[in-house]
Amino acid sequence: MGKKPKKLPITATPLPTTTKAEPTHANPHRRRKLSTTARINQFHALAKKLAQVRKAGGNLLEEQDLQLQIDALGGLHAYQRASLKGGDERSGRGACGKWLVGFLGPLKEELVQAGLSHQKKNKKSDADNESTPVIKLLDIGALNGETYSKQSKWIHAQYIDLNPQHANVIAQDFFLRPIPTVPADYFHVVCLSLVVNFVDDPERRGIMLMHARKFLLPKGLLFLVLPLPCTANSRYMNHERLKEICIAIGFEEIEFHATKRLSYHLWRRVEDSEFAPTNVDKKMVNDGPGRNNFSIIVKINAN
Repeated sequence: MGKKPKKLPITATPLPTTTKAEPTHANPHRRRKLSTTARINQFHALAKKLAQVRKAGGNLLEEQDLQLQIDALGGLHAYQRASLKGGDERSGRGACGKWLVGFLGPLKEELVQAGLSHQKKNKKSDADNESTPVIKLLDIGALNGETYSKQSKWIHAQYIDLNPQHANVIAQDFFLRPIPTVPADYFHVVCLSLVVNFVDDPERRGIMLMHARKFLLPKGLLFLVLPLPCTANSRYMNHERLKEICIAIGFEEIEFHATKRLSYHLWRRVEDSEFAPTNVDKKMVNDGPGRNNFSIIVKINAN
């Protein structure tokens, strides 16, 4: 009996089944695409191995070596996110940003007023927000610093990424970003667009979502984008399960949209007094062959 074919990562493009060599006149774009696919597989294999080493503990040298290899693929990470997001993300706003902007316009006044009330409650003010009402947005895992440039008069965006591919993007690990202590450090909107699925461990994905909430002003929005297979073809995740996680960590879903490749989730922060933090374990929701293992685990004390 032959060996079973190795499963590809959730977001990878399937490799061709043919083993025949391509003719010399083959389309050069096709060869580049296959090379990128191989590198995407390498990225996910390294991330999986790093998660295993971290869980086992005690092998710092191997962990550092794996991290260096992953860092060397930083450009690949951005390339794959761009190809999934659609639109020309490298030179401007893509499909994800365009969808979000469509909702922020009508919510602008409500978000700004909630932010101003928070400042007054804390007896501190942000002069810029008071003189020119704007939405402050934190884009985590940003491909460039221009996604919201066309809305710069009313959206003040800050862009961060582990491995910046653009001069306007700040190099920062969001997990290590200090929790705000003054009103000026909070945001009306936090974006996690095709970021959570790259986190190497289900529990760390939950920690990232809980950490994001700590940066939001009252009624602030979390914009979460995932590859569609994460919610449509996972053994441990579907839209309803994700909504359970949303509620457990202090959000309410106000909008959802699915495309052929992505799912968009817009969550609103609820006040601490309006929800009870709840653990969410890994749970089978879609058993059967041909599914992936994407999941998110919430452990309240882990945050």
